[in-house]
Amino acid sequence: MFVFPSIAGYIGGDTLAALLTRGPEFYRGTQLLIDVGTNGEVVLAHHGELVATSCATGPVYEGAHIRCGMRAVGGAIERVWVDAKGKIRCAAIKDGEGRSDPRPVGLCGSGVISSVAALVGAGLVGEDGGLAPPGSHPALRGAAHGRAEEVQLVAGMYSRTGRDIVLTQQDVRAVQLGKSALRAGIEILLAESGVKRLDRIYLAGTFGNHLEPDDILDIGLVPPVPVETIRSIGNAAGDGARMALFNRHHRRRALALARRIDVLELSGRTDFQDLFVMHTELAPVAADALV
Repeated sequence: MFVFPSIAGYIGGDTLAALLTRGPEFYRGTQLLIDVGTNGEVVLAHHGELVATSCATGPVYEGAHIRCGMRAVGGAIERVWVDAKGKIRCAAIKDGEGRSDPRPVGLCGSGVISSVAALVGAGLVGEDGGLAPPGSHPALRGAAHGRAEEVQLVAGMYSRTGRDIVLTQQDVRAVQLGKSALRAGIEILLAESGVKRLDRIYLAGTFGNHLEPDDILDIGLVPPVPVETIRSIGNAAGDGARMALFNRHHRRRALALARRIDVLELSGRTDFQDLFVMHTELAPVAADALV
């Protein structure tokens, strides 16, 4: 039985398996692979060299610790937008065969990010993460220090549970913490490698598969790049594991990759703390590393 080797620290077999799915083009130019979950793993391929780092992003990208959060399954809201009339609209992941209930159940990770991006764009959430005053929009409810405590995305009569689906002030703060941790890690990785331009960003995992690239650019989750350079590659870890299971060549590749990757540790770095604070803003903050 083949067991994927751990690369180092929190960068393990799932990251290695995701790398297996990348062909020779990944090692030419400058590419970034991001696998986002409770822990965010980032691998930079720069002219054939591989450097990886790990960021404690928290469970927000998996829909956990969110008031109406859930896994990315049927009924999970994956996209939110505000139309020209100011009405909040949502789109949910479709159920499997045999079920056709269009009503949403809750928010998965991509839906949380999409809702924050949409609400910031509509002025219902500030770039500092604070919700606007309740009177500025019918969906804003409650008050704390003059600001709302939650945004109603879907009224209970239109949800499967019969309860309102909301995004709370605490949910937005969780997004800010996860976003700033990941972005700070990316910035240090790029700066340490002397990278000035990214050719492509690959988003791995269920979160990346349901994500709109525009949303993560709008809130500054990744460095400012042309939207067409961001590509979702689905469950790359699972795909890579199957490749290794059925092909000895890929198993040998995995062992070679594990020895080849350098790991950048972020713990104890003062520049990480500075970047973390800077990137709590929900805006496409320009990166010094990229021009």
